[in-house]
Amino acid sequence: MQKLSLNTSGTSNSVSIYSGELTTITIIEQVKRLKLAFPNAGAGFFDLVMDRVKEKKFSDQRLKDAVNNLIDNHRYPNPLVSDVVSFDRRAKLHTHSQVCDKVSDGFKWDDFEFRKMEGRNLWVLKSDIIF
Repeated sequence: MQKLSLNTSGTSNSVSIYSGELTTITIIEQVKRLKLAFPNAGAGFFDLVMDRVKEKKFSDQRLKDAVNNLIDNHRYPNPLVSDVVSFDRRAKLHTHSQVCDKVSDGFKWDDFEFRKMEGRNLWVLKSDIIF
């Protein structure tokens, strides 16, 4: 079972689909890619990216996806550190009542995975956490 951490933002409960560690080799590889894509960004940008992804406990996969997203979608001359560190893919958490509604609408109980998070019984669509 993939370890997910609960993060409630506003009225929407969701979890990041990313878990795992961030390795030095992945940081080096991804900073190298950023330097190739944004050669005018300056050394301070790359140092800050490395610091922030460590502080925010990125995983290898989340950093790779964030860098790919930035390279694919950035339209301005130079990126911001927040363009990297704000990237996340999230899966919606459902209450028992919400899962019952979804099952009534055609989903199956097997489509959901149970999670006990911070004392709460919650479910996540399995298809939302597979990447």
